[in-house]
Amino acid sequence: MASDINNNGLDYNEETNPLYHFLKKQATEFELFGQRLRTEIQNSYQEFTKLQEQQKQEESNQTNHETTTEFQRAQQIINEIMNLSNSQTELIEALKSRVEELETESIIKNQDVKKLRQELELNKLRIKKSETKSKSDTKGKSVDIGDKQNPIDHEEIWNYEGLNWEDIMNENLNLLNISKTTHTEPSSSNHFSSSSQSNSLSREKSENIFLINQIHTRVQKIINRRENHGKKLKKKNFKILANDFTLNDLRQYTKSENFKSLKEKVRGHVNKVIEDNMNNPNFSMKSHNKPINTTFSRSLTPFTSQINSFSQENQEIPLIIENLHSQIQQIIKQKEVSQTRVRLKHFKALKSYTLNNFIQYTKTNMFNSLDSNSKRLMNLLISETLSREFDRQNLVLSQSMDEYITRGVIPELPYGYKNYTEYEKSDMFNRLNKVLKARVVKLTMLEKRIIV
Repeated sequence: MASDINNNGLDYNEETNPLYHFLKKQATEFELFGQRLRTEIQNSYQEFTKLQEQQKQEESNQTNHETTTEFQRAQQIINEIMNLSNSQTELIEALKSRVEELETESIIKNQDVKKLRQELELNKLRIKKSETKSKSDTKGKSVDIGDKQNPIDHEEIWNYEGLNWEDIMNENLNLLNISKTTHTEPSSSNHFSSSSQSNSLSREKSENIFLINQIHTRVQKIINRRENHGKKLKKKNFKILANDFTLNDLRQYTKSENFKSLKEKVRGHVNKVIEDNMNNPNFSMKSHNKPINTTFSRSLTPFTSQINSFSQENQEIPLIIENLHSQIQQIIKQKEVSQTRVRLKHFKALKSYTLNNFIQYTKTNMFNSLDSNSKRLMNLLISETLSREFDRQNLVLSQSMDEYITRGVIPELPYGYKNYTEYEKSDMFNRLNKVLKARVVKLTMLEKRIIV
């Protein structure tokens, strides 16, 4: 039976059986393949772990970078907030100082208003005294200073704040002269002499007012010229005032309302010019009757005819100007009652008045008695009206060139330029803004039409 099995079964002899060799070969190949596969798996795992470590390191670096950038941004925002807070505090301090300045200015304005009221009362007293004097002169009686009927008026005049010592002494001297002349001369001659003295005093006062207005116009021209060229105001820009005016004229100007309406920096420059020229004998010996600077004399030429008639115009203000002043006061009072601020649209309701009326009104003491906001709005209304003239296709000027220059509507011709045609070709023309350039071009066209 064993022989049957050996004959019928397979021969498992390792040496002679080919299947055995094949299986053995396959087994060795599988074993080698397994070893290679294991090594590759190990290598890939090691590479995978390295990649994970690199990714973790990159992520940590990125997070660190983000945190540093966020910290820098936060620090930058904090610095900006600190700078903004510092600027806000500086602005608040500047506003506080400005409020204090406005309060002091309002106090000064209130004092000026009180003085003006006292001046009106004093003028009423003087008118009454002059009427009584004229009546006594017609009756041939002399005026006695020690008269018992007038001690109260004399004490009121003496105690009046707005009248200085020199004015009081001059008034007493005039009374003495009148009392002396009444004993020796007829009443008609006394009346003529007193009227001539009053006319000379009023003429001198009007000339002083006119001169103060001229100084103020000159200062405004300097300011507008520097602003049109985009330059800062310096003390040297106002040194020309020392060439055109006397020390006494500039001192009187510093006491006027026009000077007080200027900015504090401009007032400081003018005061500094006066202080620097205090010890200059040529500056104190100059006469304002004859302008020294040729450029300024050109600006005075349109007003030579006004000097002779200024006293009469000052004494007899046109009725239309008085009506304009009363209407403006009514507008201001209405807004004060309603507790609202006066704006430009409220002044535009004055349509019945012309531009010449407004400009003439700004040169009176009634205009100077207004508050700073009302004066600013009135000047703004005039400037807008003058500016609209340049919007027309064919330019027609309604006022003198000085009026446009003073209000900053057009730039002033620099020294050495005869007309705006030459000025348009200069480098200074290129420094102007677009609006002023367009207006200068309109002026050149107007000059060409006039020449043709």
